[in-house]
Amino acid sequence: DLGCKLSTISCSLYNHNPDLLCLSAEGHKDIVLSFGEMKSGKRIFGIQFKDVANDNIEYIELDSEANAWVSSVLGVSAIMLYVPETKLSGEMNYPVYGSSPNRKPSPVPPVHITSTSTLEELNRNSHTKVEMERLRPNIVVRGSEPGAEGLWKVIRIGDCLELEQTFMNPRCGIVNALDGKLNPKVYDTIVKHGPFKDLRNRPCFGSYWKVLRPGCVKLGDRITLLQSLDCNITGPYALTEEFVIG
Repeated sequence: DLGCKLSTISCSLYNHNPDLLCLSAEGHKDIVLSFGEMKSGKRIFGIQFKDVANDNIEYIELDSEANAWVSSVLGVSAIMLYVPETKLSGEMNYPVYGSSPNRKPSPVPPVHITSTSTLEELNRNSHTKVEMERLRPNIVVRGSEPGAEGLWKVIRIGDCLELEQTFMNPRCGIVNALDGKLNPKVYDTIVKHGPFKDLRNRPCFGSYWKVLRPGCVKLGDRITLLQSLDCNITGPYALTEEFVIG
């Protein structure tokens, strides 16, 4: 227990500039971060977090203004870190989940996708209301069948961006928290009524994606399914060809 406040921080591109990231939090002035400055900042080695399996990751500490901003939002002394794609040695610099010394590192891809129809199906089956904000996706899709996004392998968004699914998003109790309040029933709802479970029988909602071909996205962009996923997932999930970002 760090004693910090439960806070919501929103991210967006500043003036649609792909090199500038704007962070917003209620009651605080927005802060704009430059990706160029992130990548050239001071590197930190060997930070140990509870849910990171090793301490051999390199981080970049942002400037004092960013640290002061995130400390003010969270109500505790904190630093803001950027994880570069590669270390100084050139090897990949992925954070990993789990603490087992025999477990291989799992990369955490940058994009998380889910759909409005999958959430609506969950809420219908459970006779409750789970908000999309609890799931923290980067991209929300509408127009697809419930659960269909779990069967996509490669998609194109708009004219350029192409993404490949790497693994489904195993959920934890953090979905119980929203706007400073806790609802312990949310995680139980996903366990009982969620669309998928992974090979370790963990409840999953949404999926993680890596970038095959970079590009910009905007609300309303069409999503084209380029390749479906060949896996042992069961359920009445229809594969159609086009969807839109909702």
